[in-house]
Parts: sequence; C-alpha cells; structure tokens
Amino acid sequence: MPMKKIVELKEDGDIDGLVELLKAGDIKERVESAKALGILGDRLALGPLLRSLDDEDEETVRSNVILAVGHIDSERGIEPLIKCLKDDSWVIRHDAAIALGHIGNEEVVEALGELLEKEEDIEIKQKAVESLGEIGGEKAHDILMEHIDYISVEEEVIKALVKIDGDEILPHLAQKIKDGEKSVREAAVQGLASIGDEDSCELLLDALKDDSWRIREEAAKALGELNYKDGEPKLAEALDDSNLYVVEVALESLGMIGDDETVEVIKRKLDSEKPEIRSSAVKALGEISTELSTEVLLDRLYMEEHPRVLWIISDSLAKAPDDLKNLMYDRIDDINEVKKIVLSVSLAKIGDTRAIPNLLEFADDNRWKIRQKVVEALRSIDLSEVGDNRAKSIIRKLRDALYDNDKWVKVEAVKGLAEKIKEVGERFDNSNEIEELDKMSGTEGDEDVKMALEESLKLLK
Repeated sequence: MPMKKIVELKEDGDIDGLVELLKAGDIKERVESAKALGILGDRLALGPLLRSLDDEDEETVRSNVILAVGHIDSERGIEPLIKCLKDDSWVIRHDAAIALGHIGNEEVVEALGELLEKEEDIEIKQKAVESLGEIGGEKAHDILMEHIDYISVEEEVIKALVKIDGDEILPHLAQKIKDGEKSVREAAVQGLASIGDEDSCELLLDALKDDSWRIREEAAKALGELNYKDGEPKLAEALDDSNLYVVEVALESLGMIGDDETVEVIKRKLDSEKPEIRSSAVKALGEISTELSTEVLLDRLYMEEHPRVLWIISDSLAKAPDDLKNLMYDRIDDINEVKKIVLSVSLAKIGDTRAIPNLLEFADDNRWKIRQKVVEALRSIDLSEVGDNRAKSIIRKLRDALYDNDKWVKVEAVKGLAEKIKEVGERFDNSNEIEELDKMSGTEGDEDVKMALEESLKLLK
C-alpha cells in the first residue's frame, strides 16, 4: 500500500486499517502505521501495538511501536515497556526510556531509577533523567537529587529538578554557577531563568560576571525577560563587557525594564563605533517609548549615517506614543532626503496621515530598501482616515509595486494591496486589482511571493 494511503488512513482515523498494515505490511508500512497509531492515540490500537513488540527481528518496527505506546499513555503499556528497558538493543532501551516518561507512575519511576543506576550508556541515562523530570513527584525528585553531582547527567538532572521543584534546587544551582563546568553553569542559568523569582534573579546577577560570555549573555537576557528592575545597575555595568553579544543583550534587557532614568545609561552607547551596538541601543530606546527616549532617537536620526541603524531608528520611533506625532513631524523639514523617508515611515506606522505625500513621492525610488519600507508604511495607513483620492492613490501605488524587481517589495505589495482592498470594501470598485492578484498567482515563480499571493487571495474570498 502506498504511503499516501497511510496518510489517508490517519486522516480518516481508520484504526482497523492501520492495525492491518501494522500486522501485514512491509517494514516501511509497519513503521509508518505505528507512528500514525501513536499520533491518533486511540487505546483500541494498544493491544495490536503491544503484540508487535514481540517481533524481535524488526528493531525499527519495535522502536516506533514503543514510542506509539508511550503516546497512547495507558497503564497497560507500562509493564511491556519496563521489560524493554532490559533489552539487548540500545535503540529499544533508549526509546522505552522516552516512552515511559509519557505514561509515568510510581512503578515507572522506580524502573527508571534502576535504569539510571545500572545503564552504562550515557545517552540512555540522560533520557531516563528527562523522563523522571516529566513524571515529577517526590520519588522522582529524590532519585534525581541522588544524581545531581553525576557528571554524565548533571545538566539533565538540573533541568529535570527545576521542573519538579525549583525552590528546593535553588541552593544547588547557586553552587553549580559557582564551581560547575561551563555546560553545567549554562544549565543552571537556564534553570534560574525558568524559576524566575527574586532569589533566582539575584543569582543571575552573579552570573553576569561569569568567565563564559555565553553565560553572561544568557543571564542578561533572562533578567530582561523576567523584568527584574533591581537588576538595572548590574546590567548597566554589563554595557562595558568585552563581548559584543553581551553588550547587545544587556541593552535589550535595559530597554525591557527601563524608564527615563535608564535612557541616559543607554544613550552613551549611541556613540559606539560598532553599528551593532548602536542598533541595540536604538531598539532599547524604542522599547522605553517615552517623550525623552523619542527625543534622543530623533537627535540620533540627525547624526546617524549607517543605513541599517537608520531603519532600526525608524522602527523604534514607530513605537512612540501617539501624542508625540507632532514632536516627530516638527523635525521632518530639518533632515536630508533619506532621513525624511525614514521619519515618514515611522509617522505613518503610528497613524500620522501627514506622512502620506512623502511616501507616495518615494514609492518609486531606485533603492529597493526604501521602496520596501514605503510599501510597509502604506500598508499601515488606515484608509478610513483619508479621503477617497488619497486612498485610491495608496491602492494604486501598492498595485504598481506588484511589478517591482525586488521580491520583498513584491511580497509587501501583495499583502498590502489585499489588505487595503478588504479594508475599503464596497467603497471603491477594486475588481481589476483582485483580478491582477489572481492572474499573478498563476505566473509568479518565487515561492515567497506565491505564498503571499495565496494568503492574500484567501483574505479576499
């Protein structure tokens, strides 16, 4: 039976048909039918699956049957799977350790604990630890604590214990950060980020001084995501880190938790000779999004010449509060042509229709990035806020951009045109534009543009 039929049987939920293939198909069909039965998770398939475990000649089939039994999650599967933990085959023991983690009771915990003690293969031991973490409970916790200093599974034990009881493991994480191997310290930092309480955040501050830049980066990132306001002074110190990535992440985290007082700290990195750091500083100011941060961004717009940083400034200014439109618009005549476009795009994205003439003027610019950003901005304009002639001009520019020689301009134009047609409804007759999109879908060769066309035509149905 072709594989297509197995897909159809799965889609139809035909358990009997899949079971028949599990019994009588060739090896590939038996493997695929076992996978399908596991995905469907119907307990009616459990008996036939368990009987297939006796087929010791076909390891691949047995392996997939084991995983399917785990997905079905029935206690009937526990005893046969525990038996598989003692199989001669590495694959069978490995997959049984995984499958038992999906079912899990006290009997399973004891079996996995025994496997952890006796198994020589490190990868199988690691799977046993992961499954104990999935099952959880006091018994699993106690077994894992016995192995927290076992070098071969140290990282996995930390992750598993964090899932079970983060508070109790906190002192152990503090110790691991202090004297663990690099990979273990990384796991400890990830565990602290997962726990996320004040004590964890204080330990993350210590990790900002780690010898490994990767751990310092992880700690800085976690402090921002956890919105740990008390971490600002240490994150500010991290702006002088020797590693570029740490500085970038520290800036992003300060943007997440900062306010006007933080603006001055971030502002000093705008003078960095590295565009990557200036970009991160600009993003951080955009996240703070106050009048002061907006003024700093506007000042930077005058000075900045790097194209990528300029467009990040544009994106950050687009996050400014609506009541700062006039503050931004007042600067538009004091800057050069490119920066005027940058600022016009920002204004359009926060709903200032005064930017439309500039956008229409530069929609046909010879620089693809400017055309792309203009089309993005035109997409963001609410046509109910503008008159008919202006709305028609926007739709016409989006339609013209369908023929652009840059694929990303075309993608934005396709999506924008469909959105605007939908937005205006019966206000205008846009049948020609819809027909153009339909015709284009039959001739377009680029996969990204084709996908945009497919989504857009669905929107218009």
